[in-house]
Amino acid sequence: SQMLRHLLVVGNALVHDSPLGMRVYSLNHYVCRRDPSGNPLEIIAHESIDRVVLPDAIRDHIGKDKQYQDKDSIDLYTWIKRTEKNWEIHQEACDLRIPETVGTYPLDKSPWNPVRFTRIDGEDYGRGYVEEYLGDLMALESLSQSLTEGAKAAAKLLFMVNPNGTTRAQDL
Repeated sequence: SQMLRHLLVVGNALVHDSPLGMRVYSLNHYVCRRDPSGNPLEIIAHESIDRVVLPDAIRDHIGKDKQYQDKDSIDLYTWIKRTEKNWEIHQEACDLRIPETVGTYPLDKSPWNPVRFTRIDGEDYGRGYVEEYLGDLMALESLSQSLTEGAKAAAKLLFMVNPNGTTRAQDL
């Protein structure tokens, strides 16, 4: 259901099907490059992880680098690239490649799938259902604002003439 929401609103989602279950990345956590036919060529996924789960070599590097010493969470990047024969994958954290994550997948068995709602030739990303109705939504917003301002103006009560004052109705 999370993937469907992303597709309807934004038009894009990255699905990772692993033995631990399916995970969905929103558009602000991945990038994708496609060939002119729309096939993915390269995907980079981003996530923040706790430094405790990193391999010892990366943790040792973090301890020496002032840039990462005070951070509890570390940015982890997963890079998936299509070659002529297969998909190559590896992960990086703190500007270092994590050797335990280097691997390959056959071209037809990649667990990483960048899906789109509406395909547009020559573009790396798709369009969401909501974007098709952007004009209608903007008109509705403008109409709603006009109704609200009109209701405020109609509800405004002005005391113009005080019977006991010196102002007369015909002066107004």
